[in-house]
Amino acid sequence: MATYNNIIDALRSYSASHLQVGSFHSGQKFDFQANDTDTFPIVLAIPQPSTFSDGAVVFSFQLYVADRMNEDGSN
Repeated sequence: MATYNNIIDALRSYSASHLQVGSFHSGQKFDFQANDTDTFPIVLAIPQPSTFSDGAVVFSFQLYVADRMNEDGSN
């Protein structure tokens, strides 16, 4: 059975191995603040309410993939 941290670690690992993803963050949207140290595009995993089904916890996430537009529009 996967735990919450196992799922976050798997998403982080997948994001790190993807050539087009610059960084990964998890948590609530209001906890995330993009700054100059973030490498874009980013993957943001936001946990949703968990449910119980057949004696197991079912974790749900909203996944956002976002990029930042350069001021000169070069990207």
